[in-house]
Amino acid sequence: ATRDLMLQVDTAAAKHSKAGEDHQKSITEFGKASDALEEMAKKVTLKEQKLRDIFGDYKRELGDLKSQWDKMSQERDQAEAEMKDLKTQAMSAGKFKTSVQEEQAKVERDMQLAQQELQGM
Repeated sequence: ATRDLMLQVDTAAAKHSKAGEDHQKSITEFGKASDALEEMAKKVTLKEQKLRDIFGDYKRELGDLKSQWDKMSQERDQAEAEMKDLKTQAMSAGKFKTSVQEEQAKVERDMQLAQQELQGM
C-alpha cells in the first residue's frame, strides 16, 4: 500500500513536472509569437512611415509644380498684356503717321495752290 502510494505520488509529481514544462514551453512560445507580432508591427509602422514620406514628397512636388504653373500663367498674362499694349501703341503710331502724312500732303497742296496763285498774278 505504501508502495502504491509512493507510485501515485511519483506519478502525480511527474504529471505536475510535465505540466510545469508544458506551461513554461507555452510561455516561451507565447513570447516568441509576441516578439514576432511586435516585429511585424514595427515593419508595418516603418512601411506606413515610408508611405507617408513618399506621399509628403509627392505633395511637395505637386505644390512646387502648381507654383511654377501659377508663375508661368502670370508671366503669360503679363506678356499678353504687353503685346496688347504694344499693338495699341503700334496702331496709335500708325494713325499718327497717317495723320502726319495727311497733314504733310495738305501742306504740300496748299503750297502748290499758293504757288499757282502767285504765278497767276
